[in-house]
Amino acid sequence: MYMGQHDSELLDQRMALFDLCVRSGLTYLIVAYVKAEQPTDSKDAIVGRNYVLREPVAVQRWIHRRVNVLEKHVNSMSGKSIASFDSMDNELRELSGLRAIAMALLQRLTDASNELSAASHTLHLQSSNSLSHQELLQQTELTRLTSEGIDHLLEILYRIQSIHLVSDCMAWLQEHQLTFEKELYQEFYYQARTTRSSLRQTFEGAYHVALSSISHSDISYPSLLIEMVLQSANVDHQLPLPPTKLSDLFQLFHSSSIQEEIAHYYDPTNEPVEMYFRIQVSLMLYFCLDMSYLHRTKNQNKWTGSELVSYLTNISESFAAQLNVPMDMQHSILAMWLIENAVTVTLIEEEEVASLYQSAVMHLIDAREVQQVSFKAESESEFIALSTSILSSFCGEVDVEGRGCCDRLE
Repeated sequence: MYMGQHDSELLDQRMALFDLCVRSGLTYLIVAYVKAEQPTDSKDAIVGRNYVLREPVAVQRWIHRRVNVLEKHVNSMSGKSIASFDSMDNELRELSGLRAIAMALLQRLTDASNELSAASHTLHLQSSNSLSHQELLQQTELTRLTSEGIDHLLEILYRIQSIHLVSDCMAWLQEHQLTFEKELYQEFYYQARTTRSSLRQTFEGAYHVALSSISHSDISYPSLLIEMVLQSANVDHQLPLPPTKLSDLFQLFHSSSIQEEIAHYYDPTNEPVEMYFRIQVSLMLYFCLDMSYLHRTKNQNKWTGSELVSYLTNISESFAAQLNVPMDMQHSILAMWLIENAVTVTLIEEEEVASLYQSAVMHLIDAREVQQVSFKAESESEFIALSTSILSSFCGEVDVEGRGCCDRLE
């Protein structure tokens, strides 16, 4: 499409056609158009390929506008109750399409950058002979514009992925008919803190051991495991605990540090952009386990240990499949939730607590096997002993069979 008298009209028509394609699931046509090449005339360009699309910046601006519209819409949706969510299918389809187009543009600019870099040495050698000053300025300007275009597309990719994760999470919550109830959440976290404080004081009094290495927080208001993890992941400032509204949780997917990492390290040939959000989606799983437990407990007063473990395992597997949570993190997050809340959840019998700890240990072992990380423990039995020593720090002495924690409740 060449510049001419009706250039503005042609651009408007093309953008309208793009809108129609991306909403109808025909994104592959736009991707093919972005990548389409035609024979190169060496007289027309210093370096690079001759693409059919001569105005990639216009397409970038169109993507930027579409992302702004979708972001505003999804943010407005996240402030509503889950029951009032509309179907997110259209948003997810459009976001996936925009990402494919942005990736095509990014690949095109990356190829151009590589070609410019490879040609720069030759151009420098020729500068004193055959190349004019104007041609050198043109080559320098191409390099600058290419670099700026790549930076802008990386920012767009970050925003698309953030919105996509929020939309995906909203669709999952709607599918499972979950609700966010502030009062229940606050009571649940308050109970977890007071229970931990009571058990810790009981344990320290009975064994004359100070557990200062576990938490440096006030013993009457101890930090929860999830708070320590959020601090380690450097996202604790983004999220109040307990969260006061659903949109608080979605702030996990909006992180300037992730945007900076993508800008500095992202390589489309080595890893997908989703990998930069793996910590955030894993943490979101923890809070979805919270919501799932609280929602189900309203209708089911008490659980057996096996029922609760089975239910939470199904929930974690479903969420992990929807939002691509790495399997090792799925197991680790579920284990952490069980450790955190084993003595807080409503069980039919106190002895059922043991099965929750046993399940937590097994999930830690599964996470280790998936990740294939070298632990200091050299055998599975030593790893179990290491895991149970962690559990005992929060709930008294627990042996490998899971006995002992209930005794501390008396």
